[in-house]
Amino acid sequence: MSGRSKSSVQVFARVKPLDAGLAHCGMQEDPKHATVRVPTRTASKASSVVNSQADAWDYEFDGLIPDSASQEEVFQQTTMPLVDSLIEGYNGAVLAYGQTGAGKTHTMFGPRSQYNQRGLAARTLSAVFRQLSRQGISDATVRMSALEIYNETMIDMLQPPDISAQPRWEGGGVESLHATKGWNGSAVGQTGAGEELVVHEEKEEALNYLFEAETNRSIASHSMNNRSSRSHFVLTLHLTRRRPSAHGGDGRGGDDMIELDSLVVSKLHLVDLAGSERVERTKSTGVLAREAAFINKSLSFLEQVVVALAEASESRREHVPYRRSKLTHLLRDSLG
Repeated sequence: MSGRSKSSVQVFARVKPLDAGLAHCGMQEDPKHATVRVPTRTASKASSVVNSQADAWDYEFDGLIPDSASQEEVFQQTTMPLVDSLIEGYNGAVLAYGQTGAGKTHTMFGPRSQYNQRGLAARTLSAVFRQLSRQGISDATVRMSALEIYNETMIDMLQPPDISAQPRWEGGGVESLHATKGWNGSAVGQTGAGEELVVHEEKEEALNYLFEAETNRSIASHSMNNRSSRSHFVLTLHLTRRRPSAHGGDGRGGDDMIELDSLVVSKLHLVDLAGSERVERTKSTGVLAREAAFINKSLSFLEQVVVALAEASESRREHVPYRRSKLTHLLRDSLG
């Protein structure tokens, strides 16, 4: 959701490389026109009986990322414009959505042991500090929060790894329920009048917090994915900076009119959604089946919000059901 783009919402599809031995479904990709064609039936099922079913479904996207694309190419195409918009003062969100095992967590985080394969989250953190430094913006504060939404329970991932000690919230609002780590100078969390703020010095510490939070996430194994995320992970970057008045100096614009510096506050959500599941395919039972029910329900509420926003933009609807789930309530100021 970039303030510079022609559309406030853009959808990209990333093609995952096929695993060895996995049969190809006949899907056809056209990166030039950002379309995907998925056949609905194989040629062996064709018959002389009258058939009113389409042979294939065509899907159009704002961009189609081939399986040969690097993590850096994915970041530059999908997320870098939102980093620029964050600094300009716009809220935004990047959501990795798809079936379980589709590669969402790889796209968002990547393997920690391979620097070149790091995901969107780490690259976004680095880009924010880098852009602030390049633009000479020193009067700025960057804060980061990390939440896990597990079975509609919010867990602060920046707390110590002892799960029993982590604060949980079962109901109510989601305002200010989580801790944040902040950087606005050489000392974390400290502010000082007249202090020169050198934000880029804290990039390494921010990345350490990110990796620590992602390590504490709930995962499990089932027949379709041996490292299935059982929760939604929401990493939020909060940026606060002071924008000088147009006239500078003491802020006086003449004719007794005073123009004060403005405070720009913006945020960027990076969301690794838990994958949608069909229990009959994953063979999940017990706790895994209960987790799948919460995941699918939450994703359904997210769909309802997206549909409601589309209808609201056409003046066909006024109410958007953000409060149906913790996830949509948390993201409401970046989705709408």
